[in-house]
Amino acid sequence: MNTYTTVPSGEQVVQELPWRWKVQGRIFLIGGLGFMFDAWDVTLNGILIPLLSKHWSLSAGEAAWVGTANLIGMALGAFIWGTIADTVGRKKAFTATLLLFSVFTVLGAFAPDFIWFCVFRFMAGFGLGGCIPVDYALVGEFTPRRQRGRVLTAMDGWWPIGAALAGFVSAGLVALYGDWRLTMLVMVLPALLVSGSGAACRSPPLPDPERPPGGSRQDH
Repeated sequence: MNTYTTVPSGEQVVQELPWRWKVQGRIFLIGGLGFMFDAWDVTLNGILIPLLSKHWSLSAGEAAWVGTANLIGMALGAFIWGTIADTVGRKKAFTATLLLFSVFTVLGAFAPDFIWFCVFRFMAGFGLGGCIPVDYALVGEFTPRRQRGRVLTAMDGWWPIGAALAGFVSAGLVALYGDWRLTMLVMVLPALLVSGSGAACRSPPLPDPERPPGGSRQDH
């Protein structure tokens, strides 16, 4: 007679795993960097408004669309990407949101006029807005139950980092080169880096279905 112990589900295995920086810590870092880029992009809106107002001679009402177009895109992305992530998987969705953000950030930097700039910023926001629900879900999914509350709370610490970096880096670029386009282009490399890292994430290994936890299969 063969005796088998009940094999836990993949979710149960993840919830009982100890915290390891090579696995859960890496996912926390990737998800946190994605959240940091959200903060960077939101802060960048305020930096771009006076620069673009001067560049395109915008009225106050027109200048308001610099941030509004991006934020509307982020709002829609936050709703829609949750459903997409449930369909294609959170790791693929996380990578896609940041790749979408990168492509349209580049296009926005080379926008020929203000209308196209707003369109590109809307699409960039659509990609980046999906990062918030997707990366929170991704980090929470792979974090053991005992550490989940602390880890998800720590995710909020990435926001002020991103906001501060946006100010420092943008101020330095504008002071050195006097070109607002560089403040957008500089975000492409880190976004692509995180996308590549997100694609490399792997789920924690699951146990052999014929091997009980902590032991071997018993044949009698």
